[in-house]
Amino acid sequence: MNPIFTKMVDAVEAANAAPDDYINSADGLKYCGKCHTPKEAFYPADLQAQGFTKHPVMCKCAAERREREEAEPGNTSECPI
Repeated sequence: MNPIFTKMVDAVEAANAAPDDYINSADGLKYCGKCHTPKEAFYPADLQAQGFTKHPVMCKCAAERREREEAEPGNTSECPI
């Protein structure tokens, strides 16, 4: 696997970690300790054949928090052009 990509994924995983997160023994993915939804997903089979296995995703509570923040008045995250 590309060492630069590996470092990027490791950095995102570290930022995406919380003390109460856990690894689900059934699928081997990291789960949120708060909402118990996955914080990782598997790459498609063609990428797994190239050495990529898992990537970070937002759990349910993180996605809901992001939606609330984006919906707040005065949020200018959209491009004005």
